[in-house]
Amino acid sequence: MQALAGRPVRLVTYDTKMAMRGRHVGLRVHRLEQAEKEKEDEKQPRRRRGRTP
Repeated sequence: MQALAGRPVRLVTYDTKMAMRGRHVGLRVHRLEQAEKEKEDEKQPRRRRGRTP
């Protein structure tokens, strides 16, 4: 990616796994933290469509 850009590239992501991959290939990585509301939304179980209990 840096070779195509012709200058240093920084990867900005929320994803931990993507950040690890970026570091592995030599990119500068800035990992963002999720807002508290987004974290709470992830903790709630998701409902499946089309099924009724």
